[in-house]
Amino acid sequence: EETDIDPDRKEVSRNVFYDEGLRAYVYRVGSAEIGINVPDGAVVQQKVKLTVPDGLPVTVTRDGQDVTQELANGFSEQGKYAVIFAPGEKDETALSFTIVNELTGTISSYRLPAGFQLLSLTYNGQAENVNTRVIDFEKEGKYTVEYCCVATGMRYMLNLTIDHTPPTLK
Repeated sequence: EETDIDPDRKEVSRNVFYDEGLRAYVYRVGSAEIGINVPDGAVVQQKVKLTVPDGLPVTVTRDGQDVTQELANGFSEQGKYAVIFAPGEKDETALSFTIVNELTGTISSYRLPAGFQLLSLTYNGQAENVNTRVIDFEKEGKYTVEYCCVATGMRYMLNLTIDHTPPTLK
């Protein structure tokens, strides 16, 4: 068991580290480590890349469809993703993330990832005074969510325009 503390790594939450060298969150699955450029549970507007060790079985789904074959290129299509490592084994571990466009009606709330805190929230340009880990997107309009990783101080920004109105069919 390694007891050396890697100076490039900061603990974000239990069994989760941010590795400055890899610029990735590292999750432990049994004795293996997976790197991902966004934290588990994140809602993002960027390409998501995973680093999976050879020999570790993994399944990736987008909105329930198997998209594991896209693993090498990363994921950029919008949808809800689940990444299951060692499926069916005792070490089975699942991570998730959601990729959204700036204009979306697909999410109604956002629970900040473990080890993260909300810095600011604006709704239609007005600062909202909330101290929460769960942000509600029920009301249509423009949201700006700024949050940070407590361990690293890294800041993240999410700009969304929520539109729950279905398109009118002509």
